Amino acid sequence: MNLYKNEEENIYLQKEIKSWYKSGLICEAQFDKFVEYARPGVKSINHFFEGLLFIFTIIFTAAVVGFTTWKLRLDDELSIGFVFLFFGFAAYFAGEFLVKKYSLYRHGIEEALAISGCYLFCTGAVMLLRKYEIILEPRLYVIISSALASAAAFFLYKRWGYLIMASLSVFALSIIPFQLELPPFHERLLLFVTYALILYINLRAEGPGAPGYLKFNNSVIQACLLFGLYIASNVRLQNLQMPLSEIRNIMLVKYAGMPPAAYWASFAFIFILPAITLFFGLRTKKRAFIDMGAIMAALTICTYKDYLGWTHYVWEPIIFGGILVTVALAAIKWFEKAKDKIRSGYTSESDLKPENYGIDVSVLGVLAKMPAADGSFEGPGGGGGTSGGAGVDRGF
Repeated sequence: MNLYKNEEENIYLQKEIKSWYKSGLICEAQFDKFVEYARPGVKSINHFFEGLLFIFTIIFTAAVVGFTTWKLRLDDELSIGFVFLFFGFAAYFAGEFLVKKYSLYRHGIEEALAISGCYLFCTGAVMLLRKYEIILEPRLYVIISSALASAAAFFLYKRWGYLIMASLSVFALSIIPFQLELPPFHERLLLFVTYALILYINLRAEGPGAPGYLKFNNSVIQACLLFGLYIASNVRLQNLQMPLSEIRNIMLVKYAGMPPAAYWASFAFIFILPAITLFFGLRTKKRAFIDMGAIMAALTICTYKDYLGWTHYVWEPIIFGGILVTVALAAIKWFEKAKDKIRSGYTSESDLKPENYGIDVSVLGVLAKMPAADGSFEGPGGGGGTSGGAGVDRGF
């Protein structure tokens, strides 16, 4: 389903090859050969011009839709809804045409057309539903809009590989539980179950033979879902945005309006989840889990007093920052005392060796015919692979 499936594999592989070269695993001649061998067949530009073209294309698309509406003198919701649907389909398929015809990848133009096309389609569909009085209640309008936005964002992720769209899809879906007029505890419980179910589906869908880029995307999605579980379970998280005077007043609400058992289960969970996430991230050397685990741990330190009804003091952030600096310096010293400054595959050195921090085994197939020290290069010995996977049927 992915428009760039083969190219995404090669782009991910090129990033891995560059890290191998910087770490000294391969020589310069081997680096040049491998990069050439795994060169993707798409055209891309730098991020600045990508963003510039994206903005210009969005403005152009909006101007075309607005001009058409004005020129046809459309002022009723039904006609405008059909115009949105028409231009939604036109913009999206124009983006796909540019990709297939000119092999564009992250060029800005095709991205803007695809995203604006999905937006126009969803907006037009909701306008038609309102016009035909299929949507009668305001909350039902929000529910259907959120469901359509979630489905469209998920489609963009699967079809175009936009990782941020996966997060937006989950975010749009998480709006629905708060529109069902449920008690606060049931809203949080439904949100928690939603995140847990999506996480389970994502874990089950990831097979052992998945390409490297897909494993990386899934690790980011899974880490974000774990963070979503944390947000759904931490009932004192909203206190962070309040002044200390308001926090003292809200403490009068016993158990934050939750059942006592659920409240204390939440208190235990906000300690357990960051610990598990950090442990898994360190064990598997996945940065997304380490980052999310650290963020959740910091939020737990900021909110555990609210659970217990203890007083906050203005000097606490100073103490917290001092502890973090002390721990970081102690960790650096601890690493420096080890042999080669390495402990359990980790080091404080910035120039990491691949064998120390772990090479993704899904891309090791490209080294199956690794040349000798003179830098000569031998092509892949297997058949069926064309993306640098040394003939392992694109599974790397």
